[in-house]
Amino acid sequence: MGDENLSMMQLFEFMKASEKKRETDAAALSEKLGAIQVSQAELAGSWKPKVDQAIGDLSSAIDYLKERVEHIDRQVTTAVEGRAMGQR
Repeated sequence: MGDENLSMMQLFEFMKASEKKRETDAAALSEKLGAIQVSQAELAGSWKPKVDQAIGDLSSAIDYLKERVEHIDRQVTTAVEGRAMGQR
């Protein structure tokens, strides 16, 4: 019976040690996860304003190009109408 009690005692100690290791591992993983989330937030904070600025710049460039196309279209229309009037 003495060996049996020793084995039960060893099993109990092993279970306590395993539980402590799981708690330690869980705490370490939780800390790492927190660091990753902070890192992701920092990254999001650093690139978002740049992307927003680039979108604004592209939007302005598109508006400018639309105005230029409309201006050229008016010039071509005027020239074509002028030639048509001159040929009559």
